[in-house]
Amino acid sequence: MGLSFSGPGASGIQHTLTAADSSLEFSSQTVLSNVFASDPSGRSFIAFDLGRDLPDGTPGDSTFSINEVPNAYLEAVNAAPRLPAFRSAQSTDVPRWAVSVDALVIAGNTMQTTSIIPDAPGGRALGVLDTGTSLAILPPDLVTAIYSSIPGAFLVKSPDQAILPDFWVIPCTARVSVSLVLGGQPIFIDPRDLVRPLPIPLKGVNTTICINLIPIQMKLMLPEVPSFDFLLGDVFLRNAFQLYDFNGNVEFDLTAPTQPYALLVPLTKEITDDGEYKAARQAALSGLPPEADITDPDFVPALQDAISSAGGMVNGNPSGAGGPEPGSSASSPDDGKKSSVAPRTAPVGARTFWLGSVVMFGLLLAEVVV
Repeated sequence: MGLSFSGPGASGIQHTLTAADSSLEFSSQTVLSNVFASDPSGRSFIAFDLGRDLPDGTPGDSTFSINEVPNAYLEAVNAAPRLPAFRSAQSTDVPRWAVSVDALVIAGNTMQTTSIIPDAPGGRALGVLDTGTSLAILPPDLVTAIYSSIPGAFLVKSPDQAILPDFWVIPCTARVSVSLVLGGQPIFIDPRDLVRPLPIPLKGVNTTICINLIPIQMKLMLPEVPSFDFLLGDVFLRNAFQLYDFNGNVEFDLTAPTQPYALLVPLTKEITDDGEYKAARQAALSGLPPEADITDPDFVPALQDAISSAGGMVNGNPSGAGGPEPGSSASSPDDGKKSSVAPRTAPVGARTFWLGSVVMFGLLLAEVVV
């Protein structure tokens, strides 16, 4: 529908057409521009609460509004710091909701940000607030700082980068504490938005591992002159109520008397009690196989074998696809004993699910097109 800025520079389609034929002229407006123009109040903002699924899988409540703020957020919105949107005069990129990110607070340690954009305000990193992107993309050094701060986490080199890029393995119930500071206000990120549980059969046993949800390597298809440093998608934005005020400047004209700005209201609170925190993390694993023993010396080789097997299946060779080896305990004949727990062996369906999970998640981690 087009919920960002309008104007000739905001549409990739228009940009491509005019690049091919400079005589083309466009007079149409986006849906959002037309809605703003028809509102006698003169307001021009949109607001989001992305919500979150409940532990039982039930979809949580979400809101999207135009020129209205839900009563529950009105007081907090009026008190929120204004985050001016930034558009570099040196970049040919389309206008975006890029705002300054002052710092990251990782496990209680504050890291000030720096920008690769020459005219970034105060030299601070610019983060694009993008509800149309699922993940977040940060520079590799910051990603390393985040995941290396988690007790017991370690980096795994993937044997097949086409299936799954290098990734961090994280104890599923380990404490994760990360906030982004914007306008002097910290926005805490729920651990569920930083760590992803991934079911995986290892040595014929159905298990779950937890890995990083923020990719290690940033691959953004941008113009020659970049316009931002961070891409902050839903994994960040669902932790705040968001208001994007075009301020009557829907084309983000740098010469206009008013300029756009955003407001963020923190929604997620850090759980400081260790017992309560562990219970919350265990609830996030509900319905999944038991967590793998990542301290086992054989864990990493088995994990790399599973990834290689997934690569073989993708390339048309299903052998060794994570199933039990002949003669292993997982392939031994049934001794007649009944068990009250789920089967330990990984059937074909489980291997297929694992393969699909790895391939899809690998695609997410490998590249984000903006």
